This record gives sequence, C-alpha cells and structure tokens, in this order.
Amino acid sequence: MKFRRVVLIALALLVLPTLVRAIWFYRGRYQPPDIPDVQEMTVELPPLVFQPDVDEPIEGAGRVLIDMAHRNNLEIDDITPLRDRLVMYGATVETFDGMD
Repeated sequence: MKFRRVVLIALALLVLPTLVRAIWFYRGRYQPPDIPDVQEMTVELPPLVFQPDVDEPIEGAGRVLIDMAHRNNLEIDDITPLRDRLVMYGATVETFDGMD
C-alpha cells in the first residue's frame, strides 16, 4: 500500500507539470493566417553598355601595374573600364600575369 502511494505521487509529480504546461501553452489547434497568392512579375532590363565618362581629365604621369598572377577568377575584360579611365588620365597601365 505504501509502495503504491509512493508510485502514484512520483507519477503525479512527473506527469502533472507536463500536463499543466501542455494545457497552458497549447490551447487548441494552430490556424495559419490567410496569405494572399503571390503574383509573379517580370522586369525587363535594358542590356548594359559600357560608356566611358566624357570629362576633361587632368593629365598626369603615373604607372599602374595590374597583378593578374593570383588567378582570382578575374579576367582582364572585367577591369577594362578602370584601365580605360586610367589611360584617359595619362597613366601607363601594365598587366602582370605571372608568365614573364
């Protein structure tokens, strides 16, 4: 009889907090809100065309070395706008690819 009472008290102490927590926090079923359908839209962009700036640069004398020897997934065409701009300002642009 005493053993039975201890087991019931232990079971109540384990189950009761879980039951109270479930009743307190989980009241009913979850009803998700109504979400309107997403309408797809397409945006057409014009093709990108490189147009160098037409300003009046102050010419200077300089030398710029572009180091392409590290193979950083960068092509010489990627830096053509920078290269053109530097040449426009009177800089000498050289490219080092590690093969020299």
